[in-house]
Amino acid sequence: MSEKIIVNHLATVESGDHLSPYAIPTVKLLQDNFNQLSKHYFIHDISDLYERLPPHEDVYVLSHIVTEDFPKHNHDYFELTYVIEGNVLNIIDGNELYMRMGDICLVNPQAVHELRCINPDTTLVNICIKPSLMDGTLQRFARSDSPVSTFLSGPSEKVPFKNAASSPDFARTNESIPANYTQGHPLTHAPAGQADSACPSKYMFFSVGYAKEVPLYINHIIHEYVSSGFHQTFSLEAWLLLLLDFLANCSHYSYVGIDKKALEILQYIQEHCLRQSLETMAANLGYNANYLARYLKKRTGRSYREIVREVRLQTALRLLVETTLSIYDVSETCGYSSPSHFFRIFKEQFHMTPKKYRDLFVK
Repeated sequence: MSEKIIVNHLATVESGDHLSPYAIPTVKLLQDNFNQLSKHYFIHDISDLYERLPPHEDVYVLSHIVTEDFPKHNHDYFELTYVIEGNVLNIIDGNELYMRMGDICLVNPQAVHELRCINPDTTLVNICIKPSLMDGTLQRFARSDSPVSTFLSGPSEKVPFKNAASSPDFARTNESIPANYTQGHPLTHAPAGQADSACPSKYMFFSVGYAKEVPLYINHIIHEYVSSGFHQTFSLEAWLLLLLDFLANCSHYSYVGIDKKALEILQYIQEHCLRQSLETMAANLGYNANYLARYLKKRTGRSYREIVREVRLQTALRLLVETTLSIYDVSETCGYSSPSHFFRIFKEQFHMTPKKYRDLFVK
């Protein structure tokens, strides 16, 4: 298989002194120098990857396009995966986690995980954080009281795992996977079905939606890493700390994430919530409305109202660009109680009026 040159994109649409968080690929990220990340990471070459990373550094920034399945593996660092565009199936210790554009997954070194290609146009960025970083520059953050700092300060020793890429029998056997991976934390010997008391899972899933800070921080992290010749710097650590601090204060996280069932329910709600009530959709799906709302919160980290809010904004953005509907009609179509309410929510989220957004994207 020939090596693929990796090109990633991240939109940063300027509006005065602000950046629009809407979405993602219109502007080429870091132009040609971002292709240099291909020297570090190929989706089919995991064994060689570890040998080429600087041994005395605590942060690596890697990237690839998911054009094929990625075998089971683990490593000696925490891995933060950000979906720049597309969607991917991330399987962590046998748990399916469907990730879409803008989602983040934080995985600890104990977790065995693999990627399944469900969209060949999917682009990821991986920020690899060695546990030693939490004893250095980020020591104070590690001692703070937040789910993210607790996660990063928990058990961090890599459990021995025979890399699938070097195992000719991988397709026929799972013997290289320690049996207790699916029975609790290998280091803490937690009972089956339970996790370490400090952190209830080996991974955290963040559905950050239209948060403008995340693509901004990711962009600066990549830029600093490339500009420094792919080495760790204090500036890189500063941008990483901003990202981790944002996640530490983000309420939209889950220790389970979106599996196939949750994905189907979420897609149904996204397709019908502008025309049907929660009670009607729950009945059509065979659930109690309160149960369905709690289930969505557990799986996505977002409340039902937040999910509907995002759908309304997504629909509004599409209608503003793809139709000639008046702002009033866009507001009504998206289910806002009044145009003034629509204006307030839109400007609060995107730092511009609906008209300004239309003028920017409709030439």
